[in-house]
Amino acid sequence: MKVLVSPPMDPARLDLVLQCALAAAAQEDDPWQRELGPIHLIKYAYLADLAHAARHDGETYTQVPWRFYNFGPWALEVNERIPGAAESAGAERRTFSSAKYDGERTRYLLQDDAAIDRLARLLPGEVASALRHAVHEFTNDTYALLNHVYLTKPMLRAAPGEYLAFEGETPAVEEAGKVSAAPDGAKLSWKERKAEEAKIAALRKQVRERLAERVSKRRAPVSPQPRYDEVFFEGLRWLDELAGSPVKPTEAEAVFSDDIWKSGTRGGRDLP
Repeated sequence: MKVLVSPPMDPARLDLVLQCALAAAAQEDDPWQRELGPIHLIKYAYLADLAHAARHDGETYTQVPWRFYNFGPWALEVNERIPGAAESAGAERRTFSSAKYDGERTRYLLQDDAAIDRLARLLPGEVASALRHAVHEFTNDTYALLNHVYLTKPMLRAAPGEYLAFEGETPAVEEAGKVSAAPDGAKLSWKERKAEEAKIAALRKQVRERLAERVSKRRAPVSPQPRYDEVFFEGLRWLDELAGSPVKPTEAEAVFSDDIWKSGTRGGRDLP
């Protein structure tokens, strides 16, 4: 019987991916967004492998054995290599206490403007491009990044604890019927993105105000004017009595079958 054995993880490639992610973050305009924690670096390494698998028949770049863990892809091997890879790249390490997460948190900051060009040249084009795009889009926004990786196809095909299978499909995220992919043109800086968001918000406000103005003009004055007297409130109480007794707050536990992890709906296959 022939047994298929996955190739071992490539530590040098993994270190290069982690260092390139830190170098990409160093390009952000907002100093706070240049710091990445282990959770961010792990997910960016996964996205790098996803991009490589899309061009190489499911073969990942680092050969990391990714698993479905908690809310996303994870691998102990990646977590253990982060400190050494960051130190080799010259990144600064900052630790701080977090009451929200009950313990100490770590952030890495690389202050080398030329590092991204040097490191990106050492990576396959699709891997370097995926890292640049993903880091620029999510930086250290943990919730947005976790949502992004959770909706990738290897995750949608797996159940918690299982190893992820890469099958060479496009590493796009399908969210609410919209496929997100790296733009072909120049990327907006953080300040430019904020300016665009402010313009959109202003336009939305202007539209809402105009609609409200039109609606107010159409409304005819009520005649006669309503009277909020004792008869009115007695009527409200009578209507409440017709509805029956109020629903009492309660607690319950919902139990779902493990089959939901492999359902067609979760993977988007049964959706119209």
